[in-house]
Amino acid sequence: MVIRSIPLVLAITVVAFCSTASAAVPSSAFVTGVTNADWPDGFSEVAAFGQLVQWQEGLESTDTSITSIDILAASGAASAVDVSRVRVPGADVGSTASMVVAKTLIPQMLPKDPVALASDLLGVGYKVAYLKGGKTSGGIVDNSDGVTLFASEEAAVTALKKAIADGQPVMVDVDYSYLAGAAPASGAAPASGSSATGDHVSRFIVVTGYDEANVTFTDNGTEDVLGSNGEDIVVPWWAFRQGWRATKSLAGDRPAFGPYFMLTLTTAPHPATPEFVFTRLATFEKHVIDSLYQGADSAFKQTEPKKLAFLLNNVQQFADASEAMIEFADADGQTDIVDVYTESQAYWLALEGNPDGRTVASTLRQIANRQGTSFETMRLLADGLPDLELISPETGITMDDLPLTAFRWRTPPAVGRTVLQISANNNFNDRTALFTIAPVPGTTVARVRSSVWLRIARKMGPDRTVSWRVVGTGKDKGLVSETRTITIGILQIEALTSDDGVTASDTDLPLFTWNAPVVTAKPRVAISQEDDFTNKKIEIFLPVAKGITQVRMPLSVFQRLETLDADKVVYWRVEDGAIKSTAVQPSETRSMFLP
Repeated sequence: MVIRSIPLVLAITVVAFCSTASAAVPSSAFVTGVTNADWPDGFSEVAAFGQLVQWQEGLESTDTSITSIDILAASGAASAVDVSRVRVPGADVGSTASMVVAKTLIPQMLPKDPVALASDLLGVGYKVAYLKGGKTSGGIVDNSDGVTLFASEEAAVTALKKAIADGQPVMVDVDYSYLAGAAPASGAAPASGSSATGDHVSRFIVVTGYDEANVTFTDNGTEDVLGSNGEDIVVPWWAFRQGWRATKSLAGDRPAFGPYFMLTLTTAPHPATPEFVFTRLATFEKHVIDSLYQGADSAFKQTEPKKLAFLLNNVQQFADASEAMIEFADADGQTDIVDVYTESQAYWLALEGNPDGRTVASTLRQIANRQGTSFETMRLLADGLPDLELISPETGITMDDLPLTAFRWRTPPAVGRTVLQISANNNFNDRTALFTIAPVPGTTVARVRSSVWLRIARKMGPDRTVSWRVVGTGKDKGLVSETRTITIGILQIEALTSDDGVTASDTDLPLFTWNAPVVTAKPRVAISQEDDFTNKKIEIFLPVAKGITQVRMPLSVFQRLETLDADKVVYWRVEDGAIKSTAVQPSETRSMFLP
């Protein structure tokens, strides 16, 4: 059976936090270990994501080896010549916005979704969230472990605080003008008001802490608003909220995810080899070369000094990107690639002399010709790479939150479509116990629906162990990855309240609360006169909607129990009402006394 991986509409969780949830969040919390070491200015989307990756790796090992250059290369920014800072802010629409580079060169030079690409090549999973109705970026959503749609700004703020309190730094997208105008050099934050200053521009930062008055974050800018190294910048909550909210109007700057966008990591890094990264970067060849030639053709006809000056003012960014690729290739001993990018860097720097349009056109063509040879070298590195590489989950682990677990793997560019296979009885030849999940096309991450996990759980043996692997389809039929095993944890409902042995009354009706596995189909409270729950005729059920985890005993049920039970003691538990199909065990049995 082939099952489509959870579509976006089903993977999305809509969150509306109530006052009780908000009260559970501490008034202050801080995460340490997020640094801005070695990050150049102007790569904020990639840099913020990279800082999370480096932080996560630091938790796993004291020898942090993933550098900013590794992350820039994995994102495709260094290969495709990073132009993230050359984006034209919406406030500056005019003749500059229509210039040749903004129209033809810039839009195609960067990969459409550098974070999704970096997450693949760095082997990390993540979750994203934003306000419902926001414009989404397909790649970053399709490759995520899950999506949360906030119902309000308060829900977003509560989620942000909870993540920090749980020890997880958070990547957010803000209109930086509001933060820049409120971050004080003295450390004394303004009391209130509008803080916007300068151009309205999207910028990604990493939030690392908060208290009742302020938010603390890390920014990769080398000349940030405090003139520091970009770490531990403090702004008041009102300014942060303004900047977080205002991203709704910045869709023309960077891809907008909707206001209150946030991203958190879910798995530790498992980076691909440099050879693997190079083979993926080679797939950008057509975009890069075509864009350079298009830019050259337009520049050749360009006579307006202002438009050429705009290009020339930013050539240093192109040169910096070449420098990043040089360092990455040099570390892997790829001298041919180093030579090409060294020469390309020299071409970029040569444009600093403010030449005319014909000179710009000639230089862009020279860069295109030289970079074409580097892409050929990158493609040759594919020999010897594994066809399929599993990333997570690791073999032998025990999984409890089944639908929240993402399966991730990695394929080289030459491999087309792949699917996830899970065998409930560790025998892939038994089709009755084999479940095939097709990921969203173009991705190598799959999440399994709750209904499918239930079917898997009903088929598995007493040791609760299942196997998984990835196989190729179509032209790649026959490709098979290694096999990993995972153990499915005991799926049992946990009763929270009421306590065992309490006495109920008509003025203090008991409130039943519980935690239930997500695969619980029909949760209900069962109340019986006997503690073995074998006689359904003497049971009373309090049904609740799926996803609800509490119910108070109605007065009518309490009065009925008083007339039925002579010894004034009843027993209760929470169970899955889908008795014949469920694999979820009921909670422990608790007693309750009647007056």
